Amino acid sequence: MTSILSVIALLFAMVCLSLAMQKHYKACFGGRLSDNKEKLFKVTGWLSITVSIGLVEPKGISYVVWICQLALMIFLQAWLLSAIAERKTNRKRSKR
Repeated sequence: MTSILSVIALLFAMVCLSLAMQKHYKACFGGRLSDNKEKLFKVTGWLSITVSIGLVEPKGISYVVWICQLALMIFLQAWLLSAIAERKTNRKRSKR
């Protein structure tokens, strides 16, 4: 059960940390990211990463699995944000 919670916390952390970046926030929501929201996203993201790694069982291989999950989350999120940005770009082109 803790493994599932760790993955959920890691996913939430990656979402928060990517939305803390101006270009990713704009790609998803179309608006400008305020400084307060940026700080909130960063703090929440790093705290979620801390919680995620804290939920990992204290065995050597568990940390390796956690690192692999982190890499997978980053890849999936990059793919998803690229797909969202491309979709919005295609909508703008079709309106012209």
